[in-house]
Amino acid sequence: MSTQDRLAAAVQELSRALLIAGDEQDGLRRTVEVAMSAVEATGATIYLYDPDAGVLRFTRAIGASPTGTAADALGLIGETLAPGEGIAGTVFETGESLIVNDAASDPRHADRIDEYMGMETRNMATIPVDRLDGTRLGVLQVLNRREGDFTDDDVTILRALVQVLALAVAVRRACAEAG
Repeated sequence: MSTQDRLAAAVQELSRALLIAGDEQDGLRRTVEVAMSAVEATGATIYLYDPDAGVLRFTRAIGASPTGTAADALGLIGETLAPGEGIAGTVFETGESLIVNDAASDPRHADRIDEYMGMETRNMATIPVDRLDGTRLGVLQVLNRREGDFTDDDVTILRALVQVLALAVAVRRACAEAG
């Protein structure tokens, strides 16, 4: 399937999923599921920035540990990274998407999550998530491509998905404010 076809299919799938999402957390869950599927990853995470604490919070994760336990069930939700810490923190701080196809040798990789889950992150693609006004909301990170390495085409698809997410968040919040 061409990149354009993968992109169109992923955007269409996420748009539908966000239309029926029950709340923002359900929308985040659906986003990581679609992102994971679209780039053939075995896991995905969204970190959202908590401005009061000044940290990125591990907010939503999909994927399984080697024991088969879903990441959400392992108590990772709520764990934090400082802006600039790890690859997710680096992407949050710089606003630049990043592909790391050899995580073990990258000194920015925060391997404490791997240790906690009992898994090894081989590769990852991390994308900043911005609101429509450009304010950084957090980052989306996909892990361990099923086959091969992450590519610029994968990043293109993920960028489109985070733009759909940003639009859905803005619409949901505007509707809530309008009452």
